[in-house]
Amino acid sequence: MELGISGILVNFKFESNVRVVFQIERRLENVRLVSHNVHKKMVMCLQGNVGSDVEKRH
Repeated sequence: MELGISGILVNFKFESNVRVVFQIERRLENVRLVSHNVHKKMVMCLQGNVGSDVEKRH
């Protein structure tokens, strides 16, 4: 099966779009991991500070 110039361009465009989608997914996974870790640290910090504030007052 032969692809004409337009078929080759469509195939190239599709492959380029697939690569872009994979790059976006990889970046979003990094953002998800960072936001998850920040959330955990903030929760731990807030829970720790509540107890510390009470102890400092007495």
